[in-house]
Amino acid sequence: MNNADNFFQSLCEQYYADLGNFLLALTKDRELAQDLLQETFIVAWNKRELLLTHPNPAGFLFQTARLCLKHARQKQKKQQSRVLYLDREQLAQQKQEQHGNDPWEELCLQQDAAIDETKWITAALQQLSDEEYLLYRQHYLEKKTFVQLAQEHQRSVVCLRMRALRIRKKVQKAVRQLALEEFSDQSRIQSSKGGIQHEKTC
Repeated sequence: MNNADNFFQSLCEQYYADLGNFLLALTKDRELAQDLLQETFIVAWNKRELLLTHPNPAGFLFQTARLCLKHARQKQKKQQSRVLYLDREQLAQQKQEQHGNDPWEELCLQQDAAIDETKWITAALQQLSDEEYLLYRQHYLEKKTFVQLAQEHQRSVVCLRMRALRIRKKVQKAVRQLALEEFSDQSRIQSSKGGIQHEKTC
């Protein structure tokens, strides 16, 4: 780790609990507070080089948390306003405008919804590095908490949480790719069978 990474690590360890309690007191919503806490530390991670020389890193964290909460509330208000004026017909039309009438687009959406992740999880996990697989197994399969893993790996909770989310997205992408490859293979087989049957009937 370089100096900025080490400094960020120390910030996580020093202010994670206090900042979480601060956001929980403001939101009265544990899940929202946790999301905002993670978002705050993501901002801090991206600004870690600047934080090295910041005159008040703690103040930066708490001010960033307030701004994240402000943006979350603004977004929620916009969504609520939109729902008030959109009935089911308008929502259906909106979805159609978003996805268009492209049959290929509709087919992709149907495929994503039909993917059985458990069928491909073993093959997808084989694409992970040893370190990625260990964290995935411990958290998602063995159900260890990030607090437990932080003690075991000697890393901060927020760092492990962000890493686990990236690994989870990587696994989901691999599962989707494997499923689509099988779908393409099945489609080619069915097409070839259909061609053979057509030749027999001619």
